[in-house]
Amino acid sequence: MFTVQEHRNKLLNRQLALIKLSSIIKDGLNKPFKLRKSTKPTKASQKKRFEFKKKRGELKKSRKKHIKYERTK
Repeated sequence: MFTVQEHRNKLLNRQLALIKLSSIIKDGLNKPFKLRKSTKPTKASQKKRFEFKKKRGELKKSRKKHIKYERTK
């Protein structure tokens, strides 16, 4: 809500309030928005991810059937 009390006339104050409101809206529309700055994962998170992948690989490897192939001549 905008209130302007620069003049004794109600109509002039209302018009000034509308002008101020429109200028604030125009300023808000013209501002460029900031792009998100990409960040790198931390060392701890990289290590945690690597350990998880290692465990997962071992789990999958343990499910695999071990077939022993023998050479016949």
